Amino acid sequence: IERKHSLGISINPLDAAEISQNILHKLNSAVLMSGTLLPLAMHADILGVQKPMLKEYLSPFPKENRLNLFVDKTTTKFTDRSAQQYKNIASEINSVVSKVPGNTIVFFPSFELLESIAPNLNVGRKLLKQEREMKNEDKHKLIHDFKLLGSSFGGVLLAVSGGSIAEGVDFPGEHLACAIVVGIPFAKVSIYTDAMIKFYEQKFGSGKGFEYAYTAPAISKAVQAAGRVIRTETDKGTCIFLDKRFSEKKYEKFFPKDFTAEKTLDSGKEVGEFF
Repeated sequence: IERKHSLGISINPLDAAEISQNILHKLNSAVLMSGTLLPLAMHADILGVQKPMLKEYLSPFPKENRLNLFVDKTTTKFTDRSAQQYKNIASEINSVVSKVPGNTIVFFPSFELLESIAPNLNVGRKLLKQEREMKNEDKHKLIHDFKLLGSSFGGVLLAVSGGSIAEGVDFPGEHLACAIVVGIPFAKVSIYTDAMIKFYEQKFGSGKGFEYAYTAPAISKAVQAAGRVIRTETDKGTCIFLDKRFSEKKYEKFFPKDFTAEKTLDSGKEVGEFF
């Protein structure tokens, strides 16, 4: 690992079951639950659960309170990245934000893409940004300031999928009306990611390595980021999945069973009609 002109060695575990399996074998039964355990069979494999009973429960929140959109126009796919693509993505964000009566968070796959696309934005509202390295007090102030904007005209917060804001903060009620997930947050190609793919492929069989170590975690991050919008039964908001790859059939099984999304080429119009 190279950080600030220095070298280091890290040790990363590949098999979670080495720990979890020993614990589970000592129990008569165990309930493992989370809002992001999809696909269920995959997590049972990874944790070494023997003879699992798999059950997925539907969301209790009214479906009419949430609009999910797959925007089939832009992409952050590495081979398609360009200055024009960044302008197109920014244009879609501008269009959606202009129709949202409140706060919007835009989640990017990485800080690199956030910094590449942000200069093209013209949202006409106060713009806040998550920084690469933030002290806890700075992050709490950023979230506090953003939430306050929701009670007035609304603001826009730029953040990253998979980060603490995307997974560890609630934005109920007027604190958040719209989440835009820009691109599928796939992990960067690295020695560790490659090792995980090869390990799962060897342990679970053909095709499982790429699915378990690469695809499923990325879609899970996107779903978690979008999930910041609806936190109570009375919340109303929109979740925009801004990448034409989201609607591909191969990713369908990684979304919740009761998840539905409309495909669109005019996200701003759809959001305006919803609100």
